[in-house]
Amino acid sequence: MLKASNIVSLARETVAPVIEQAGYKLLEVNYLQSRGWVLRLVIDTANDMGVSIDDCVHVSGLVSEKLDREDLPIGRYRLEVSSPGMDRKLYGPEDYKNYSGRKVKIRLAKSIDSRKNFSGKLVGFKGGELKIETGGESFSFPIDDVKEIRLVPEWDHRLERTSGRKSRRKEKRS
Repeated sequence: MLKASNIVSLARETVAPVIEQAGYKLLEVNYLQSRGWVLRLVIDTANDMGVSIDDCVHVSGLVSEKLDREDLPIGRYRLEVSSPGMDRKLYGPEDYKNYSGRKVKIRLAKSIDSRKNFSGKLVGFKGGELKIETGGESFSFPIDDVKEIRLVPEWDHRLERTSGRKSRRKEKRS
């Protein structure tokens, strides 16, 4: 059997075209041990408007068919397809631009002034540096020093995004 990193690469190149043809983005692929081997895919919609359970089921079916046809040499595994979640990771410059102005949590690979974790409003990405503002202070981090950056769920913001959907449903019922 292949090493986990090779399986991730092979799975990514096999399933990414299928996922993109269906109108989704493949954000992350993991192959990990969790009561057996799990091939975990994280997807998003092409317009970053959120992924429903139905989207995950649909993509899972497409990916399962593709993986069965290709018969990849990865042994027994369980396929999981999920959304990035409300506390989604940000994956690169496009995400930094799309989520500018939102609250984020940054985890650094190495400490700065004895700190590895920072949170604040994402205000920019330029010249390979992420910039956040928090408590009246600005911090800049070279992207190579950032281990992970995630959105911090803001319930008011989330309710604004979904409130339009709810009101349309109510209108249809009346």
